[in-house]
Amino acid sequence: MKEYTPFQRKVFKAVSAVPFGRRRSYQWVARRIGMGLALKKNKDLFIVPCHRVVMADGALGGYVLGKKMKKILLGLEERLTGARAIFHRPLEELLKVKGIDRKAAKNILKY
Repeated sequence: MKEYTPFQRKVFKAVSAVPFGRRRSYQWVARRIGMGLALKKNKDLFIVPCHRVVMADGALGGYVLGKKMKKILLGLEERLTGARAIFHRPLEELLKVKGIDRKAAKNILKY
């Protein structure tokens, strides 16, 4: 990964932390590392799984191999894990759980 800048490697490290079958928003990545356009330059697509990063509203966003391939990869991972992707709005997802109010949800998301 020597051809990447230190900033790009920082982005790739954060993206590599996204578990298989799960998704995180660009905003999630940005909050952790101050992300810009580094993902557009990712040449190591299966080492740095940037297809798992989506828009904060749940939209797919871009992908170097195109949105169709991104959708295929995400669908494959969901089928292989048997898990529903929880990715774009963790606060809203937590608020759906009975007994969790907004303050409690925000405290949970700190960890």
